[in-house]
Amino acid sequence: MLNIESKRALPDGAEHLIRPLASALAPLAEDVCAGGALELPALARLFVHFGSIRDPGEIAALAAASLPRMLPLEVSQVVVWNELGSPVELASWSRDATTQLPLTSAELEATRAQADPTGVCEVFDLEGSLGRQSGAGPVVWLPLRANGAELGALVARGRAGERVDPVQLDGAALLAAHVAASLDTATSLRRERQTAVTDMLTGILNRRGLEERLDHELAVAQERRLPVSLLVIDCDDFKEINDRAGHEFGDALLHEIARVLVQVLPDGAEPARLGGDEFVVMLPGAGADAAEALGGRIRSVLADGLTDAGFPLRISAGISTYPFDGASTSALLRAADQALYAAKNGGKDRIASFRDVIRSGPPAISTPSGAAVNDSARRGRGEDRFLPMWWLLPRRSKPRRRSRAFAGASASHSSSSWGLRHAPPPGS
Repeated sequence: MLNIESKRALPDGAEHLIRPLASALAPLAEDVCAGGALELPALARLFVHFGSIRDPGEIAALAAASLPRMLPLEVSQVVVWNELGSPVELASWSRDATTQLPLTSAELEATRAQADPTGVCEVFDLEGSLGRQSGAGPVVWLPLRANGAELGALVARGRAGERVDPVQLDGAALLAAHVAASLDTATSLRRERQTAVTDMLTGILNRRGLEERLDHELAVAQERRLPVSLLVIDCDDFKEINDRAGHEFGDALLHEIARVLVQVLPDGAEPARLGGDEFVVMLPGAGADAAEALGGRIRSVLADGLTDAGFPLRISAGISTYPFDGASTSALLRAADQALYAAKNGGKDRIASFRDVIRSGPPAISTPSGAAVNDSARRGRGEDRFLPMWWLLPRRSKPRRRSRAFAGASASHSSSSWGLRHAPPPGS
């Protein structure tokens, strides 16, 4: 169909004057429909598929692989600009990965500098201007723009000595427009999801994010028969600090605590802020003993680091361990809170485990000097104790629904990395 619009009314019989133009355009339309590697119906299905993807990496990989079906290309890649304006590659495609490499960061920045800020598709010859080896093909530059901002570029290097058809460039520009819209939607959705589970003051997980992550880790722990420990940390006399120094100083102190936690925690551990001055550290694969040892180190590093930074502060902490102290997120948090209260009641500036709280008599609590806990107190719970009966039962037929955000995360939390033995098998 050919549609011609005019600001003024066309005279009668004008369609006869336009008919030769339609005849001249017909062969070009046939080339677009049947002559290219991607026909229009296939292109339409591709665009619909782009709209269904919510992962930026998947969108970029599909775009990099689709562009060579429209143009004679050797290498294609999708890059986005970071906060500093530098290119970051999301995905790339190469006809021969051993000899044909994507453009370097320097070449990408040089091409971007030459590109028309308002253009939709450009072809450059990088040979000579960027020192490309002789025989290098042309570079096709397709900016990715959405909502008035340039997100990045779909860029490719063509075959040496081969000319890029302008008609095919129009289809490539249309592909870039759909890729940009899909990337913008997926990035915005990921940003919203990240904001929903992130504490705005400290930048670590908030309570919602912790519960989602912990639900996932407990499902992995149940499947692999591994422990998971929680370390609930509370700042001693934080209200007095706020009253004396003001809430702005208190916020800076909380931000510093989160920064120190992120730096000191081992791989696999995850810090979160429950609210106020209360933090939680999740330790997949760590038993109560390993969590207590790590808690003592965290408390020492926090005290030393905050003092050096001008924030003198002491903390108390409580520990709970799956499966002994609870089978759910709420049960483990409740047990760790009870252990924290025991540490507070014991004089503050110390760590207590829930396994000690439930024992008859005064709980054995680790002191600031690091005194060893009585051996008899440790035998009530830990590696030498039988597993609870529910732990030995078969897993439920319908697994717990895991958080989508962490469904692809690695589940290889080995207790050996914490210096622990695996949980004893049934009947040990």
